[in-house]
Amino acid sequence: NPGMEAPERIDTRDLSADVPFGLATWSMLGRLWGVKTTSIDAMLTIASAMLEMDCFANGLSAEDLGIPHLQPEAVCAFVK
Repeated sequence: NPGMEAPERIDTRDLSADVPFGLATWSMLGRLWGVKTTSIDAMLTIASAMLEMDCFANGLSAEDLGIPHLQPEAVCAFVK
């Protein structure tokens, strides 16, 4: 078998952690700053259905990150 084997179950770390805490964070930042994240939102919707959980709601919020009122430039300066 030359290819990689698929996981035995759908609820893997790649979906259950990386999607809500990675992609959902980017989606939230896009909404916060008025940037469309259409493809990310589509992936979040699909992952939410697959995992039977709301990946949008289970992701990190601006408050979780301590940046609810920061503009993109301020966040860039903060992480440098």
